Amino acid sequence: MSLNVPVTSASDVDLITPLEIARIMKSVFNDTAHQIAQGLKAAYTELKAYDIGVMLLDKEVYPALTREQMQQALSETGLSQPDIAEAVATLYPKDVPKEIPERSISMLRGKVKLTLAVSDEPVTWSFPVICEMQNFPAMYASVFIDKISYDLYPGKQTVQGTGKVVSLSWANQKNNSVKIGSNPFNMPSEDGYTLKDVILSDTEAMLDVMSTASPVQWDLDAIIQFAPDTTATVQLMVNRKSGTLLKPGNNQLQFTTSLVSFSIRGYQGSGPVSISYKLKQR
Repeated sequence: MSLNVPVTSASDVDLITPLEIARIMKSVFNDTAHQIAQGLKAAYTELKAYDIGVMLLDKEVYPALTREQMQQALSETGLSQPDIAEAVATLYPKDVPKEIPERSISMLRGKVKLTLAVSDEPVTWSFPVICEMQNFPAMYASVFIDKISYDLYPGKQTVQGTGKVVSLSWANQKNNSVKIGSNPFNMPSEDGYTLKDVILSDTEAMLDVMSTASPVQWDLDAIIQFAPDTTATVQLMVNRKSGTLLKPGNNQLQFTTSLVSFSIRGYQGSGPVSISYKLKQR
């Protein structure tokens, strides 16, 4: 649909803000979210999907627009799907559930795999990742959404895909480090990355597994397993500062923090160190 706001000259459009246009289209013409999105993009070609989405959610336009309706409205603008996916993910951040389904971590000679996020049903994920590798491409890193892998490269990137489980897998070499920042729930953060997972060498790792906007009271059930002839020191870390030693077998802890991490140090052996855990908010 063409923009139906009457103007007396071409310069009049410059005197009206895009948000005012959106409000007029809704209040005067009762245009749909699709029509408003199309009209805004036609009049202001420089607008990104996020800009249009913010205006659609304005209190005088469509403040109750759902995630699915937003996706459909933005899809009518001709904007790229990556731009739309990133906008929708930012406008509708996924809530951290009260009870986190069972997750796992495994480390084997510098190879680490851990679960970043889990959803009960398939959802479309779109989130930022930053990767630092000292010896690329001899080392590798990938994000998996269910069983589909997305290779990571040094620098900033956006991972997008649909599924239930988001996991991170990467390999390190002796005396080299790999640092990966991510934000699967698109939560507010100073640098954009709420989870920072680091392998300092092939025997040492600091792994963030849950970040919240404010401190949360957690119950943790964790099972620590070592392969035969394999040892390591495993600790639960609170805000990456205070650590609690976790013994082989079942561990139950209660603590309050905005950042939950596991530390693995002094790995020795030929088999994996495995951590299976559940988190539940009190």
